[in-house]
Amino acid sequence: MAGYGHAQDILTKKVEAMGQAVAKLTTDFMRTEDAQQPPPQHQGHLGVNSHGRHPFSFGHVSQDNHVGGRNYTPKLSFPRFDGQHPKIWKDKCLDYFQVCNVPKHMWVTTASLHLDDNAAKWLQMYKLKHGLGSWVEFIHAVEEQFGSDDYRSALDELLVLKQRGTVEEYAMEFESLQFQICMHNSGYGELFFVAQFIKGLRPDIQSAIQMQLPDKITKAILLAKIQQKMLERGKYKAQRTFTHGNTRSLSAEMILSSPVLQVHYGGKDRNTIIGRLMGCVIIVLRNVMQAMRRNVPRGQNLILML
Repeated sequence: MAGYGHAQDILTKKVEAMGQAVAKLTTDFMRTEDAQQPPPQHQGHLGVNSHGRHPFSFGHVSQDNHVGGRNYTPKLSFPRFDGQHPKIWKDKCLDYFQVCNVPKHMWVTTASLHLDDNAAKWLQMYKLKHGLGSWVEFIHAVEEQFGSDDYRSALDELLVLKQRGTVEEYAMEFESLQFQICMHNSGYGELFFVAQFIKGLRPDIQSAIQMQLPDKITKAILLAKIQQKMLERGKYKAQRTFTHGNTRSLSAEMILSSPVLQVHYGGKDRNTIIGRLMGCVIIVLRNVMQAMRRNVPRGQNLILML
């Protein structure tokens, strides 16, 4: 029994020692957690925290900015592509990759997820034949498929473009083609586009703009708009004058074609009535001239005859 009691005392001491060791380890672990935890962020003025971000702002803050050691990256949607204007889509993709710090090996995969409509169908065919490959290969294939004829088509349309509506409509269509051409080839000078713009104007506007010799397309468009307004004002004045003259002529015709005159002249037609009236006027004038000759001295008769 004495040996059993001695063994129990030894076991009890070991258990107590183990408990003290566990307690010490727990205390040390808690201290380590407290030391690694960052300090709480305090709100500054207008609800901006210690990191300089508004609590309701979106985006990502990185550490590589030269000002304050922080950089704000906005939350952006990736540009989608449906087959129209591949060159513009390419530039948007490159801007997105740069702003959002997308790794270069992820460019093709990221871009391929945002193709729609006919472009998405083409992508499936392209992947079966070639795979996605590198970014250079992928974007070259996109431009070849959807934009190989954009430059030629825009140039052909510009050379035959004519004004068919207002100057504003013509200028909008012209500038759209101009921007598309310069997007592919920036070698065309401003005078080339000015000459083509004037060439396509209506003849009544074109001659006035040529006399001004504009050297920029914006100035040519402004002059064409001014000339269009002047022509519209001239047409309005002419229309008012024509309408006023028509009213007077209409009154004369109503008098000549009145039933009273027709009955008085035996129901004759208008030409007959006008002829008879003119004859009466001539007779009256002749009588007046004869009366004036009788009452005027002989020296002034020649003047009256003339």
